[in-house]
Amino acid sequence: MKKISDFKIYNEFDEHLMKEWQKLWNLLKGNYNLSPEWCSIWFKYFGNKNKKLFIYTAWENDELKLVAPFYLKDKVLYLIGSKPDFHDEFDILSTSSQYTQKLVEDILDKELKVDFRLVNSENDFIKYFLREIENNKNFSKKIYYSTLKLQANSSFEFKKSFCQLIKKRTKRSINEHNQKLSFEYETSKDSDFFEEMLFLHKKRWPLFKSKEKELFIKDIYYNTDLLLLSRLSDENTGNSISFQLSYKYFDRLLASTLVFNPAFKTISPSLILFYNFINEGFKRNYSVIDLGVGAMRYKYDLSNSQSIILSLETDSSILRKNDFIYSTLKGLKATFVSLFIQ
Repeated sequence: MKKISDFKIYNEFDEHLMKEWQKLWNLLKGNYNLSPEWCSIWFKYFGNKNKKLFIYTAWENDELKLVAPFYLKDKVLYLIGSKPDFHDEFDILSTSSQYTQKLVEDILDKELKVDFRLVNSENDFIKYFLREIENNKNFSKKIYYSTLKLQANSSFEFKKSFCQLIKKRTKRSINEHNQKLSFEYETSKDSDFFEEMLFLHKKRWPLFKSKEKELFIKDIYYNTDLLLLSRLSDENTGNSISFQLSYKYFDRLLASTLVFNPAFKTISPSLILFYNFINEGFKRNYSVIDLGVGAMRYKYDLSNSQSIILSLETDSSILRKNDFIYSTLKGLKATFVSLFIQ
């Protein structure tokens, strides 16, 4: 690898950076939340005077090789998209593991505390980070949250028992509600369905109750091509029964939020919508349909792969910064304990 210049850190969404960042995101087929438009919109609503953009970049011959979209708050480094987050995994963009490793070394050389939420334990960034923390006496670490993330890939097949359940629920819809179900993979953005989905969501879940979150998700939906809204309805009346909001990027779909009219709870409308959504997604040549973090029971019937997602933070310790003091006190503690035991 050719020698790279020092990391360049941006404190704003520079026009040239955004252009090159978009090229890199397209090249590496990054997660939706690594796209420059998603990150800039997120920071527009959730950035404030206490949050300072700290976007790491690495360049080689004026070509962008790495983007790590961070921000600093109270001398702690966070990933853009966390606090508040939308319960999905976060990563960085890097053309080589060598750049990633140098990034980790630079973060630790600067003695930056970190709070990294919802990161995949298997990606290079976190593997290098954990390795360096384990060998660095200046830092201690705490993993304060972990969960599973489940996905269906192109080899996925529904279990026979699940298909039978969907048939029963569909039949119940006719018998109990006199309605024939209709599935719409992507509703038109000029319809009122997005507002209807938000209304149901606010009644059932707290996610969009804050004004900032509502404005953020509207901005992403109406001004980017990252979100699609799927709908289950009554074919006869056109009345909505269930909605699903999903991210679409390259060959992946991420089911983000689900909501349904509680009047139709007995037919399990969200499962019926999921069943149609997964079938349609694979028909449209998506290779992975991501069910998001959280190992809820129903997801095991809708997936055939999983990964561990964790959140961690580091802290600097005065004792660990001075190995002589740290080792001496550790030895004194061991001596005291042995005398006490005797």
